[in-house]
Amino acid sequence: MTTPADLYYSVAGGGSGTSSGSPTTFAAALGTFSAAVPLEPGSYTLHDAISGTYAFLTQPSFNSRNWAASTLTITALAASIYDGTPTAGGRNPEFLALGNGARLAITANGATFQSWEAVLRCSRDGSGTLNNANVKNCTRVLSLGEGGHGQAVNGDWDGRDTNGVVITDSVGLLCVIGSTYDLQQPSNYTGLKIHHFDRGVVLSEGSSGHLDYMRIENCDVGVDIGRGAGSPNMQPIRFKNCAVGIRTEVWPLQITSDDTEWSNTFALGTADECGVPVMWTSGGIVDGIEGGGYDSRPSWQINSFPEQVAVTATTTTGLFAPCYVMAKGPRQGDTMKVTQNLVFAGTLNAAATFKFTTHSGALPVVDMAVVSIPTGTAYCTVVAELFWQNTTDVSGGVWAHCVDSTGLVKVLYQAIVSASPGTGYGAFSNTVSTRVNSSLKLNASGNSFQLRHATCDSTVGAVRF
Repeated sequence: MTTPADLYYSVAGGGSGTSSGSPTTFAAALGTFSAAVPLEPGSYTLHDAISGTYAFLTQPSFNSRNWAASTLTITALAASIYDGTPTAGGRNPEFLALGNGARLAITANGATFQSWEAVLRCSRDGSGTLNNANVKNCTRVLSLGEGGHGQAVNGDWDGRDTNGVVITDSVGLLCVIGSTYDLQQPSNYTGLKIHHFDRGVVLSEGSSGHLDYMRIENCDVGVDIGRGAGSPNMQPIRFKNCAVGIRTEVWPLQITSDDTEWSNTFALGTADECGVPVMWTSGGIVDGIEGGGYDSRPSWQINSFPEQVAVTATTTTGLFAPCYVMAKGPRQGDTMKVTQNLVFAGTLNAAATFKFTTHSGALPVVDMAVVSIPTGTAYCTVVAELFWQNTTDVSGGVWAHCVDSTGLVKVLYQAIVSASPGTGYGAFSNTVSTRVNSSLKLNASGNSFQLRHATCDSTVGAVRF
């Protein structure tokens, strides 16, 4: 076995690599750790001595098997670029691939990795860490195969190509069977940002890990959770401008956060709002219903915690959209309970108006219930319970419990509604999907609120969020 010293590299190279003043090339430095002779177990470091653009016309060649018992760290400089554009154009397969227990940590310090099919691929007990890296024009950033482990802290991952177009089938973090991931960031929304990918994060069967405090923006799907994946720790994530914030096949899915200022948010009620915060899909058609069907799966819960929103008088803000009830979804005995907790900044200067509404296809929006939240309210819980009596009728009760600055609990509104589908209150249809939504109108300038907790528990197999 060999025990090489730490090595230094630069674009030009030419030196022995034993000091920053005599750097060798990156290929030569990496080759020391890919030699046929295994390394003594330990920790070794390759240092970027002089910032520059490292042009990899071919994929870097190395064998991680011989340092499987060791940890290799590559320390880059902020101004350096690791460019994987091959001679014929396009992207090289990957910057580095790890397996057989090899452990690699890239301390990028703001360096850029561009034009790779993947920056790091890890499988077969290979472990890769990518810290504070700027990534662009890459189809994957961290690609974790079976038994692989990946970790990332800080950095900016951009899924667009050199023309500013989102790369087809691009994924920031891809996790497959048996992989584990840790993208837990050190502080509130100042760490890793994943943006402009086809899918920001893909979690497949058997994968598990942490995604805390990340920012996911401008992706077609922010987090895509496949069947058999463990429910990730997502406490909390900030989603912005995603067509779908979370798409999941996991049932039941439970996304929770503690009751603190920093919590999961889908930018609701702002210009950065996600089109659909959470969507469940079965990936097929059951009983003629795409993405759902009649089944006996248990109820499930979504918890959402958008940040505080300040509004002016006469502004109506759409809140967390609880669900879509798919066509032919409800059966007799099915239930759905929607709960939303609102916290106001101080107390209300004027009464606010809360609405639960339904909308089926081309039918007009129907106000199921209008709840007046009085002046002086500090926080409020609004609950809607819907239950299906038979195939044509829906009944439900809506009520609100508000607490004013003195702590007095007031029951403000209670109503029972029942109607045929598509008419009057309820307006649930058996032929097209019905959306259940909610909104809040504040009636005094300067009032503001925070949606601290929004849940929907349902036994309806054809509910999609």
